[in-house]
Amino acid sequence: MSLSLAGVTLDIDAQGSLQPNSEYYLEMVLSSGTLGATVRLWIGEKSDVGSMKTKADEHGDHYHAHLMVLSKVDSNTALWVEVRTLKGEVGLGKIALQ
Repeated sequence: MSLSLAGVTLDIDAQGSLQPNSEYYLEMVLSSGTLGATVRLWIGEKSDVGSMKTKADEHGDHYHAHLMVLSKVDSNTALWVEVRTLKGEVGLGKIALQ
């Protein structure tokens, strides 16, 4: 799957299950945009209430992150991705997980 935010496009590969209290692993490759963006992610709702936000580790043109799945998973549960560029632009997007 691909997601474009704040002038940055990430190709995202997710591994894991959406079982409550499990770990979800993401690999993200920067397919366009400037290197150096900060990527934060969480699984849950847009407000991030009850979610554990994770800052992705950057390694050149790719990122990876380990996220914890909430204890309650339902049809509103999504993967939220926040990108902050070096210029200060911020983009927020979601990927439905069910």
